[in-house]
Amino acid sequence: IREKKIALLWLVGNRPFTEVLSLLRGMYPTQEPATHSMGHLLGDVAYEHYGNKAFGMCDVIFNFGCYHGVVDSAVRKHGIDTSVVLDLYHACEGSMDNTAPCIHPLGHANAIVSNYSLSEAFALCDRLFPDENIAIDCWDGVMMEYINRSAPNAPAIPYGDVFDPSAPCDSVDSKYQASCVSAHTSYLIHIWGQDYDRVLSFCLSFPNDEVVNRCVDATGSLIAQRYFDTPEAIFPLCEYAFSKKGWCVMGSIVPFLAADNDTQAYDLCGLLDSEDRKRCTQRLRTFHEQ
Repeated sequence: IREKKIALLWLVGNRPFTEVLSLLRGMYPTQEPATHSMGHLLGDVAYEHYGNKAFGMCDVIFNFGCYHGVVDSAVRKHGIDTSVVLDLYHACEGSMDNTAPCIHPLGHANAIVSNYSLSEAFALCDRLFPDENIAIDCWDGVMMEYINRSAPNAPAIPYGDVFDPSAPCDSVDSKYQASCVSAHTSYLIHIWGQDYDRVLSFCLSFPNDEVVNRCVDATGSLIAQRYFDTPEAIFPLCEYAFSKKGWCVMGSIVPFLAADNDTQAYDLCGLLDSEDRKRCTQRLRTFHEQ
C-alpha cells in the first residue's frame, strides 16, 4: 500500500486529475470487488493535494472508492463535525454538473459525524436532500458505513445481533427500511454462511414490496460477487426468490457492469421472462450514464 500511495502522490502532484483517472482505468479495468480499496487510497491522496475540491473531482471509478477516500481523509483532518459534510457537499455542488455520485459518499460522512447514530445520520441526509427520491442514495451510504464501521470513532461493538437477524432494520422508520435491509444482506450472508436461499427467504418475509425488491436486488449483487468467475451458478440461486427472481438478476448484473462485462450482464438479463427482461436491460442501458 505504501508503494502505491507514493506512486499516486507523484501522479496526482504532476498530472491533471482527469489524466490520472484515465490512467488508472487502464491499469485497473475491473472495479468489483477487489479494487475498491485502491479507490480509497486515490481519494486519500487527492484530498492531500486538493483538499475539499477533490470531492468534486472524483468519479465512480473503483466503485465510488475515490469519494469514500476523500470523506475518510476529511474526517481525519477536521474531526467529527457536521461542517465537514457541508464543506464536502458544497465542493461537489460547486464543481460538478451531475452531483448524484456525491450523494452516497455523503451518507458515509453523515454516519461518521453523527457518531454512528442511525437516526441522526438519516436526519442529516434529510436536511441535505429534502427530496426522498434523492435522499435514498444518502441513506444507503449511511447504512454501508454503519455496517462497515471504518472510521476511528466507529463503535467497538461489531454490527448486528445474531439472536435477532432483523435488527436494526426492524426498528428504523419505515421510510429508511429499504435502505437498511438492502445493506443488511451482506451481514446476513456472513452470519448464515453464504446461505442465499435463507437470505432471499428473509427478503420475501417483508410486507412492503419496495423493501422486498431492494433486499432481493442487493442479494443478487452479492451472489454475483461470490460467483463472478462462474456466472452460470447465479440464475439457479436467484430462482429461490421465486416471483422476485427478476430483481435478483437485476442486482446480479451490477458487478459485471462495473467490470465493463456488459456481455455477461446481457446474458443474465436474457434468462428472464419478458417484463423482467425489459426492466433488467433498462438498468443495463442506464448504468453507464451514471
